[in-house]
Amino acid sequence: MQKAILIDPSIFEENFTPISYEKKVEPGFVDVYGVDVNGKLVVVELKRKTAGRNAALQLAKYVECIKTIANRELRGVL
Repeated sequence: MQKAILIDPSIFEENFTPISYEKKVEPGFVDVYGVDVNGKLVVVELKRKTAGRNAALQLAKYVECIKTIANRELRGVL
């Protein structure tokens, strides 16, 4: 799924622009990192199976880490 989003970002969201993938942050690696149509940073965490509580907590850690570094509005998508 990660490669598919990088090749054709519109399958994830219209006007989404990937900036990076497997971006290293303190808690781990962000699957896809980009910008939406409004210029808001987007952290995308992909899972092969249904995402549960642990995946949501993982995404929350990534979002908080990047929010601290970037100092701008962002959102996470699981």
